Amino acid sequence: MEVTMLLNLRLIVPVVILTGLAGSASADVISDWNENSVAFVTMRRMLPPQAERVMATVHVAMFDAVNSIEHRYRPYLLQLPAAKGTSKEAAAAAAAGAALAGLHPNATEEMNAALTAYLAAMPPGPAKEDGIKLGRAIAAKIVAQRATDGSDAADAYRPKTRPGVYVPTPITASSMWPNVTPFAMMSQKQHDTIGTTDGRRPFLAHNRSAELLPDRSSGRCGEEHAPHRQRAIHGAGVGRGG
Repeated sequence: MEVTMLLNLRLIVPVVILTGLAGSASADVISDWNENSVAFVTMRRMLPPQAERVMATVHVAMFDAVNSIEHRYRPYLLQLPAAKGTSKEAAAAAAAGAALAGLHPNATEEMNAALTAYLAAMPPGPAKEDGIKLGRAIAAKIVAQRATDGSDAADAYRPKTRPGVYVPTPITASSMWPNVTPFAMMSQKQHDTIGTTDGRRPFLAHNRSAELLPDRSSGRCGEEHAPHRQRAIHGAGVGRGG
């Protein structure tokens, strides 16, 4: 019975994930594309380090896109000009979709289709089009910055031993990751500040992006989004690279 249930679950989960990628716009675009990104890395069975890199890239792209319109915070990487009235929702969605496609070019067609389906619920017009252009431009810059972060280095780990001496072989994954350029942390000392109020909190990009986008169903923003913030995949190395 348990085996049958597990087999059925394996068949159902991919369908649910694929359906979720093309979900319509809701009250919180940031949370929507956070969920889409989680589905993206889950479908590809990425290891935690690789998945965290994808999630972080998506969130900083959304943050810089929305912040280019709002100008409320110091940008993560860049701030591009935005016309008055540019859609923050369209900018955030386009940034997320373009970031995922940029990190994995073989998924470009899939992401374009998902983004088109998502944006269909938004009213057409210059604000939407400007938002899409802005989001894509921001994502392209973010992805280009991460292209040389060392995440694609070969796994060079080898157990140290000599002939005739057995060394237990540990299960290693992403042994090159200590050399990957962090997103924000410049030194180990910064790690001690996590959890303080000085701007180096682990959920910073997602929190601030959500604060910039009001809940269209209630007109609220900020702390009302807190339950949704915990869904992202985060790691201690999520921060800003040089």
